[in-house]
Amino acid sequence: MSIVITGASGQLGRFIIKELLHHVQPDPIVACVRQMEFAASLEEQGIAVRFCDYDEPASLKEAFAGASRLLFISSPHPDDTVRLRQHAHVV
Repeated sequence: MSIVITGASGQLGRFIIKELLHHVQPDPIVACVRQMEFAASLEEQGIAVRFCDYDEPASLKEAFAGASRLLFISSPHPDDTVRLRQHAHVV
């Protein structure tokens, strides 16, 4: 079982992971991030980190590989047209 969380380096993603760690060990958690340089603290906790960019559909396939559960955190993009396209890539 793996729990994949998109937007994991953002404020909401980090909060969710913090709470999730009260219930499960870090090994089933996969943190998907767009900017790998912001993921060091997640890796230090024993959480797997994968590159995931809503604008790069190929990255999503690799990031979600083996997932039994996915928590999809919405894109913060201010343009609804762009955000809807990004969300369609994820779905």
